[in-house]
Amino acid sequence: MRYARTAVVGAALFVTGCQTVSYQGNENSPYYVVPADSRLVLEHELTISGDHAAAYIQGGQVRSYRDVNPYYPYCKFEVRTRQDTAQTIQPDDFAVTRAFQETPPTVQNEPQRFDGRARLVRVSAQDSEGVSATVFATTMWLRSDRQPDVSRMTCAQWGYPPLDGHLSIAQIRKTLAGLFTLKIAR
Repeated sequence: MRYARTAVVGAALFVTGCQTVSYQGNENSPYYVVPADSRLVLEHELTISGDHAAAYIQGGQVRSYRDVNPYYPYCKFEVRTRQDTAQTIQPDDFAVTRAFQETPPTVQNEPQRFDGRARLVRVSAQDSEGVSATVFATTMWLRSDRQPDVSRMTCAQWGYPPLDGHLSIAQIRKTLAGLFTLKIAR
């Protein structure tokens, strides 16, 4: 009888303990993915250079692809059409239609990086010990009736599993601060 009571109490504590570690709604958790119906609000005009289909953002600033440090959080804002001349995206409220996290497949554990033409390119990132980095990416598909050419926002960083992981919503917000506001659907 004593053992049965201990087992019941132990099971109740286990179930209760599992419920308290849930990451759903925890914007600091790398496992909490941006929910559909969230909003990504562009606060200021954003210019995409001619012959490109994306703008890179790191530390709240638009940067060239070459100036992005991939070991720190960065985001890539993409349009569907590459044009010869610069494209200006107007302030708007974009609906997040779906979002997912991925670690894109790599060849020999080499991370991939998005180039200026919205393609993945393989790059080597081995350190002096021969350990390879991995790309942790979160992609949000976007929709706007006013600007239908806008397609998605991908936020990523390179890291070393199991030490690093996907960006949290809080990290994404910090990366986009001043340009975009991410409003999470409840």
